[in-house]
Amino acid sequence: MRFFYALTIAYAGMILSGCPQDPVDPSSDSAQDVTSSDVAVAATGSVVINEIACAGVGEDWVEFYNKGDEPVDLGGWLFTDADPEHVFIFPDNTPLAAKGFLVIPRSATAGFDFGLGNADKVILYDSEGEKAHELVWNEGDAPAGTTFGFLPDGQGEPLTLYEPTPGAANASVEPACGNGLIEFNEVCDDTNFGGDTCASLGYKSGDLACTEDCTVIQRSGCVLYDTDVVVNEVSSEENDPIELVNIGDEEVDLTGWVLADKRGRLDEDAYPFKPGTVIGPGEFLVFEKNTDFNFGLGGDDAVMLYSAQGLVDLVDWESGEAAISFCRIPDGTGEFAPCSEATFGAENKE
Repeated sequence: MRFFYALTIAYAGMILSGCPQDPVDPSSDSAQDVTSSDVAVAATGSVVINEIACAGVGEDWVEFYNKGDEPVDLGGWLFTDADPEHVFIFPDNTPLAAKGFLVIPRSATAGFDFGLGNADKVILYDSEGEKAHELVWNEGDAPAGTTFGFLPDGQGEPLTLYEPTPGAANASVEPACGNGLIEFNEVCDDTNFGGDTCASLGYKSGDLACTEDCTVIQRSGCVLYDTDVVVNEVSSEENDPIELVNIGDEEVDLTGWVLADKRGRLDEDAYPFKPGTVIGPGEFLVFEKNTDFNFGLGGDDAVMLYSAQGLVDLVDWESGEAAISFCRIPDGTGEFAPCSEATFGAENKE
């Protein structure tokens, strides 16, 4: 361990040479009027890695907590992540008060120039090269908007913290689906849809609904604009063809209409029909990627058709359902289902 520590110090010295040595977050409570003359040598285990941010809470950061009753000088201590060549050395005279917090934000100029992965660890070594603490997390433990650490501070098993608290006592108020607030990974909650309505999404009228787990906005209560032109067949393979059919008795002018995938009509790749595009009664029109539109259709995707008024048709499919063809039988009026044969420009077959 001493040999490893000596090599680590030498490597870190090369990293930090000529760089400022003041990475401490000024908002932390680490100093608390503690001077280097007041600081005792830490007992192994009194300083712990208390909280980390690794996925979208600004830059990555690591918070340390002194759960002991004496202040500690962390000068000469170091931490690494899962890669032992990623090293940060605490500058001399880095005080950490008893029951105090110290935040080290990622900063290339200060020496913490490596990022923390979504599955990673932080290992803390004292000035003698002995491992003082280690915090390990897996994929999904610290998703965007959260951190990972201990509650209460420095105790128990680490867990996902839904309220990041750098430089302060940890807190974790888990999102509560059903409280009307959109929190963490929720997309809706009760009647709160983040400002969306059926009308704002292009529908004629109706009401949105939120799933019981607050992760999906359901549009089944929304009403489409009336039309005789509908999406009839799609495929997510090769040139991603999209077929429309006119089930009415009159020719329809498609000028001002728009085709889009699930990202919606405002996406820059959405396809506006060329002026003068018409579709006659019973006629099929087929549009293809790179010839007509620029967006690609994924294995799990959707196609939306907008008239000049708003949304007139929407078809979505699960992964693999449109690999050959996803079509209506009978044409224009039946429910969509995977079809064994692609028949673009002609009647769909069972």
